[in-house]
Amino acid sequence: MRVLNTSAVPPGGVFRYIDPETGQRFEHPYFQQVRTMATAHRTANNLPIAVNWEQAFESNVCDSTPTCECEPDEPADRITFRQIANATRAAAEWARNGFRVTSQAMLEQRYDICRGNDAKNITRCSWWGGDGAGFGLGRCGRCGCSGLKLYSPTERCPAGKWPENGSI
Repeated sequence: MRVLNTSAVPPGGVFRYIDPETGQRFEHPYFQQVRTMATAHRTANNLPIAVNWEQAFESNVCDSTPTCECEPDEPADRITFRQIANATRAAAEWARNGFRVTSQAMLEQRYDICRGNDAKNITRCSWWGGDGAGFGLGRCGRCGCSGLKLYSPTERCPAGKWPENGSI
């Protein structure tokens, strides 16, 4: 399950997460705060934060917060018509720009953003299918983007995590 609107306080006033291993309950009006508290709890208790943790977290919030509006999450391994259309558009744009690729520094910075950075409070995107290793071998578990998108200077992160101008 996926929370429809993470920026609006749900009816009842709080988002709720119950850690499956410890039973610890976290509540807060802001979704991001619940995620931060749950992540800190799992880290402090040496509990794993799996590659698909973002999806498991949102599903837990949906189950634990009955008033929260949620929808079924698309299976991460299913390619949708939207993804095919986006990939076709991206390939055409890449060709129009002479098949240029991002610099190694930008490639690594984009990957670091997607991978997450606790110091900057950037939430990890849950790479799967190669965990993004070797760049381009995985897909983003949050939006479904191919890791190949990291290479294209004309591409943007659909979750808005990369700067708008394409440079970092």
